[in-house]
Formats: sequence, C-alpha cells, structure tokens
Amino acid sequence: MSFEPLIQQVVSVAGDEERKNINYTKFELPLRNIWRGKYRMKLTVKPIVEWVQNGKTGAVAELGGGWNIDRHWRVELMFGTRLWGEGVPMAYDKCIEIKGSFMF
Repeated sequence: MSFEPLIQQVVSVAGDEERKNINYTKFELPLRNIWRGKYRMKLTVKPIVEWVQNGKTGAVAELGGGWNIDRHWRVELMFGTRLWGEGVPMAYDKCIEIKGSFMF
C-alpha cells in the first residue's frame, strides 16, 4: 500500500482580457494498493482552494481499479464525484473513465 500526496498551484499569467483569471491550489491525496502484481485499486480525495473566489473550496473523490492483463496490456476503470464546492474549478459533478493501454 502506498500514499503519494501532491500539491499543485495553477495561476494564469497572461491572456484574454475577457476571460476570468485562474488561481487555485489542488491537493491530491491518493491511497494505492497493488496485489499479485496484476490488480490495483486507488482511492483519491482532491480538495481544491479557489483563490479568485476568496478561498472558496471544493473537493472530488475518485475510486478506480486496474488489471495488468499481461506485460504489455492494461485496463483501468475509475468513478469520480464531487464531494462539495459547486462552481469551483476542477470540482466536477460526476466522472467515469475507462482506459486501455499498451506498454512498449
């Protein structure tokens, strides 16, 4: 089992005057587990602080799993949902992600 936290700061530095400024901090707090070298699960909570909106907060949670079919092929499925913070960038309502990949 592993825990690999990440902090990301996103700021717009130039651009179109008609667009809103971007300035938010996102934290990723993933908990991962791999067993038998083939299967994995990941639970991630992602709190976000939106500085343009005076520190408004939001968060999403994601639960995913994957299977290493063989040395080259991998499939993954992830579900995500907003925990709180409607209108906060990156705090999406619902998400389903399906991936298939070939590793060289």
